[in-house]
Amino acid sequence: VLYDSGSAVFTLPAGTDPVRSQLSLSVGVSPLTAIRGMYHDLRVYPYDCSEQVSSEAMAVIALYRYQPQAFQKTYGVDPKVEIARAVTVLTSRQRSDGAIGYWGSNDWTTPWLSAYAGAILLDARAAGVKVDTLVISRLADYLGQYLHGTVVARFTPVASWYTGRPAELTDRVAAVDFLSRANRADVAAENELLRSAAE
Repeated sequence: VLYDSGSAVFTLPAGTDPVRSQLSLSVGVSPLTAIRGMYHDLRVYPYDCSEQVSSEAMAVIALYRYQPQAFQKTYGVDPKVEIARAVTVLTSRQRSDGAIGYWGSNDWTTPWLSAYAGAILLDARAAGVKVDTLVISRLADYLGQYLHGTVVARFTPVASWYTGRPAELTDRVAAVDFLSRANRADVAAENELLRSAAE
């Protein structure tokens, strides 16, 4: 953050042709300037894991909501195409039990990962991108079953993380948040979490 004035020296890497190279700088008064500069790293890449695809889509959706008219001109891409790509990837990874798999529809998951991906699907729908209501419904069924102890735990690479209460509470908060946003609120589970607020 620059409050007054400053200077910077750029040393070109060895072998760089300064005649045929270009350096672009953007300055501004909000965090959006930095986000614009990093945008090429935030495009939805369909071969990322579900958590990465969700995080990429979250940034695209947030930027699109903030600047719907200027998005394509500013970033050079159609935001609806990027968001729809994320929806397609996450939807294709829905497992038979309704959860969202980490790499695919036959892969491991956690309630938090599924709720996080589900939140992105809800955000995409709110941004005007088509999302299959059956995908949302099946995901809500899975998270509701998790909250009531009827989901059978499977081995995951992060199983050791789940030996502590904080991870369980994180999953439960994510699940009730998704269900509430999907108009399937589980009031009993919400009340149980409120009683655990001190934790």
